[in-house]
Amino acid sequence: TAVSRVMSRWSKVTTHWSMDMNMDQLQGRMQKIAGSVEQAVGHALGNRRMAISGLTKKLLGSAQMVHGDVKFRVQKRKLTPF
Repeated sequence: TAVSRVMSRWSKVTTHWSMDMNMDQLQGRMQKIAGSVEQAVGHALGNRRMAISGLTKKLLGSAQMVHGDVKFRVQKRKLTPF
C-alpha cells in the first residue's frame, strides 16, 4: 500500500540522516516523500490532477536534494585541507 511505501522511505531517510546533512537535503527528502504520498493518493482516488501535483512535488524534492548534495560537497571541500 501507499502508506507502507512511505513508511519504508521514511525509515531510510531517518536512518541515513546525520549531522552532515544540510537543510536543503532534508527539506528535499521531505518534499519528495510528501509528493510520493500525494501521487499515491491521487492514483488511488483516480484524481489525475492530484497525482500529477504529487509527481511535480516529488521531482522538485529530488532537485532540492541534488542542490543540497552539491552545496554540502562544496562546503566540505572548503573545510578540507589540501
